[in-house]
Amino acid sequence: MVATVIATGMVTRNDVEAAAARTRHVVRHTPLTLVEPGIFPATVMLKLEQLQHAGGYPVRGVFNQVIAGLERRAFDPDAGLVAAYTPAVAAAVVHVARRLDLPVTVFAPASLDRTPGGSGKPSPAANASTTITVDGTLADAQLEAERHALATGAMHCPGLSPECWAQLVAGAGTVGLELWTQTLGQLDTVIVPERATALAAGISAALAGHVRVVEAVSSAELCAVARHDLWHERRIAVDDVAACAYAYLLDTGRPAAGERVAVVLSSADTAPATIPAPVSPPLSALSA
Repeated sequence: MVATVIATGMVTRNDVEAAAARTRHVVRHTPLTLVEPGIFPATVMLKLEQLQHAGGYPVRGVFNQVIAGLERRAFDPDAGLVAAYTPAVAAAVVHVARRLDLPVTVFAPASLDRTPGGSGKPSPAANASTTITVDGTLADAQLEAERHALATGAMHCPGLSPECWAQLVAGAGTVGLELWTQTLGQLDTVIVPERATALAAGISAALAGHVRVVEAVSSAELCAVARHDLWHERRIAVDDVAACAYAYLLDTGRPAAGERVAVVLSSADTAPATIPAPVSPPLSALSA
């Protein structure tokens, strides 16, 4: 199991604060819960970002990108938004479009399973104004989405340019500002899952110089066990990506005595029916 400390990159705390002001009325300020004493030698908190609109943190960045675009008149609102389909991205873009009363077109590759995590949930693309199936891969769908944006004046979400990436990172970084407020600045380490790259970069920008942000990497097997443990021990339903942060904490990433740690449960692109069957003993018992 490996962890990587994330560099801040091109986004600053000022960018994150601007994103927070821009999105304050449209995103949820997700709760922070304290893990009961005795399981860890440290103070450990779980940031329940899986309760965010559309099932996770990506919606923060998409809201920031789209609202900033509306402020600058960077796209035609009548053309709306366009996205290439992956479950988390499509859910975020469709939610933002509905919340801001914009049309949305989703290009879905024919080769892709459209049920989140294979869960059997309805595809979020089903709520799009228009869904177009593209022969080929996700890369082909991305190309078609970009062509559509150029031809119609729609905004490509999340977009392929460095500016789009910076807006996504700044939006995701609002999780860090919330953590700082919720902990009254009493925070040493934030753990995020390995594939939540924008989230890690955004929190690093928001809390640079104050906390250590760690991108946790774990095996698929341990992530599945952690996902089971979160549900059966705490009734917290997350996907495999989010569970990796918790798996890291319970394995080689165990915190030091007195450390103040927040684990961001980043997403719930899943359904409880897909959570692994009980194992014995649960991972939390092994960590004691």
